Amino acid sequence: MAPTIVTALAVNADNTTATITFSEAVFKSDRMTPLDYNDFGVATTGIAVLDTNNCSVATIDDITFTFTLAYSTVADAGDTLTLTGTVYDTSNGSLNLSNNNAATISLNDLTTPPPIIYPIITSDFSW
Repeated sequence: MAPTIVTALAVNADNTTATITFSEAVFKSDRMTPLDYNDFGVATTGIAVLDTNNCSVATIDDITFTFTLAYSTVADAGDTLTLTGTVYDTSNGSLNLSNNNAATISLNDLTTPPPIIYPIITSDFSW
């Protein structure tokens, strides 16, 4: 069987959720117990600072995990989110996320304000 790999890592538009997907079911080191938030390390680089007291993970199944993330500062261009930890599959394999570039993703830049759209008002004021 092929080794376990990260098949996808994505963040939503406001960086408040990150979803990681593996190529097969992954567990704690006993290869049976489902993973929880404490099995992962979550870190940012750049100006975005995670408020780890308000972060959590929801297991969609034993392959896909969605992290709810909270920040004390917003992300800008160049900030990244990295997941660390070791996960285990049922066939005696393991994957160390700390040594895996697929466990790092760029965060969306939230420091740039959205463009201001001005309405065009036309009137004929001739009498």
